[in-house]
Amino acid sequence: MLDKHDVAKIIPQVFAPWVQDLAIEVTSIDDNLARFTIPENDRLVRIGGIVCGQALSAFADTAMVLALCARFDGFRPVTTVDQTTSFMKPIRNLGVKCDVEILRLGRQMAFLRAILCEQGGAPAASVSGSYMLPPPDKT
Repeated sequence: MLDKHDVAKIIPQVFAPWVQDLAIEVTSIDDNLARFTIPENDRLVRIGGIVCGQALSAFADTAMVLALCARFDGFRPVTTVDQTTSFMKPIRNLGVKCDVEILRLGRQMAFLRAILCEQGGAPAASVSGSYMLPPPDKT
């Protein structure tokens, strides 16, 4: 399993520039939980000082893929099959925390859950994601 420093190195190597602009920080990685943060960023805010849902969904999706990379000991292309987001309350622009749990990792599919909240706040969004796992490259 990769550590947080190795996972952080994957971000500039494989993700689009606009995803890199989220400035995702890998806080911790272990067998059961991966933690990520994004800093306060005025470019992600909509009317009312609230972080927009599109940015939060992209953050959660990217964090879940990174959690899989940690488990795979490196980047392996995966395909998002489904992502369901339930917003429970607005997230103010104070920095956002995302905790990711791999619920099931099979040979062809993975199922994950991410919980997003303001730094130091209660859960504000729950994201469930399923990912297709193409066979590893045998070259």
